[in-house]
Amino acid sequence: MLINKDHENDHAVKVVLADSETKRDRCFSGLVDRITFGDAEYQWHAEGTSGRADPDGPPSKSTITGGAETLYQLPKASIIVLRGRIGKR
Repeated sequence: MLINKDHENDHAVKVVLADSETKRDRCFSGLVDRITFGDAEYQWHAEGTSGRADPDGPPSKSTITGGAETLYQLPKASIIVLRGRIGKR
């Protein structure tokens, strides 16, 4: 799960997973399911410290190809869940 707390900008990140057993970095390999709940899926009601999201629709679902150099797009103010196979880097 990735969270973009920036309410103004999208960001792109590489995902590297540390394998504590082999002491090697790993990454997603093959198809990766991407589930996004962000600005396009809800309306934010800013009310100071009581601000809240009002869901407007279901999360967005897509599939992308993972790899060591894959950049995962994080829309502004979003939560992203990535699910896929872990391969070697």
